[in-house]
Amino acid sequence: MRENNDQMPPHSNAQPSEPMLNLPAPIKWISLILILMHIVIHYFPTDIVEFLLVKLVYIPVRYSNAELLWFDPLASFISPIGYTLVHSGWLHLFSNVGMFLAFGTALYHMVRTQRLLLIWVIGAISGVLVLTLIDPRSHTPVLGASGAISAILGALLYFSWILAKVGIPASMPFATKDRIMTFLVIWIGMNLLFIFVPTGADGGRVAWEAHLAGFASGIFSAFCLIKLRWLRF
Repeated sequence: MRENNDQMPPHSNAQPSEPMLNLPAPIKWISLILILMHIVIHYFPTDIVEFLLVKLVYIPVRYSNAELLWFDPLASFISPIGYTLVHSGWLHLFSNVGMFLAFGTALYHMVRTQRLLLIWVIGAISGVLVLTLIDPRSHTPVLGASGAISAILGALLYFSWILAKVGIPASMPFATKDRIMTFLVIWIGMNLLFIFVPTGADGGRVAWEAHLAGFASGIFSAFCLIKLRWLRF
């Protein structure tokens, strides 16, 4: 069942740019939540911060050990999505928020709020699922919205490719198939370069596997939305 206020708007050859102060409300709210959570995590009293980190940060070993899984059921339930609300620093936060403002806005005009959130959730879960399968005994915390935003990018590229095939320009910079393929090669190549970046002294690293898993889940989600007729072009 399709709601009138959740339909995909018609595409036209003219793609006006989105003014910064006129972003779609869901995009602004999600970005604001990410920023506010970062402020809370880094500047609020220690007991509040510790409580939030325990509940939100994803730790793979928790899901490969039944005792740990049921030790804190709330954390086990919400952390596969909640970890997207926690970032390690301002650079980490603003790089993700910047990507979300760009790609999330473009995707929002195609899918609206409910489907955008669905792609976010599936991307978040896919990212940590792959990390857990790779190293189920890892105690290294996973945090950041990169996997979910990679899913949004994947869905945007898939929809843009479908539109380009029928001669309808999609959102810039993905107006043609050549631009889509160029961006795809560069983005995947940049993520694969993280393989060669040494792990930090604290065990931290860029979870490039989660980025690629989230991206793949975004493509798959977009494919399913069309095949199940939850979205029509």
